Amino acid sequence: SNYKLMEYFKERLKFQFITAIPNSKKRDTTNWKTTYQCMMRGFKILGILKVVCPNLVLKKEQCNLLIDFLNLRMNKQCKSKYSKKEIEILWKIRRLNLNDDRFKKFQERVKNNKQLSFLKMEIENENNKS
Repeated sequence: SNYKLMEYFKERLKFQFITAIPNSKKRDTTNWKTTYQCMMRGFKILGILKVVCPNLVLKKEQCNLLIDFLNLRMNKQCKSKYSKKEIEILWKIRRLNLNDDRFKKFQERVKNNKQLSFLKMEIENENNKS
């Protein structure tokens, strides 16, 4: 919630931009501070993840999975298709970040969305296991 701190990180870590995250429309947020997020695209984030990961507690598994994913993608051409291993990693990260209800809703969205069709393979694998 400290914009000056975000600017410091942007300069030091070479983030591309900082955005303010709008407060929730569902709750009274009058006393809430504005929150910000930094954005970095591409493989620049890999170095930061490797430095930060050992210090993480709650998100360490997701961080390690993301590092694995980026290492797999690093030597591929831009917009190349995702491998089965890469899709498995994406699903693991998504599963770790969502509770059961939200994960089921996400699976439904994937089933009904052509842009997310590359993820359908993993849903079929999950269904075959049960």
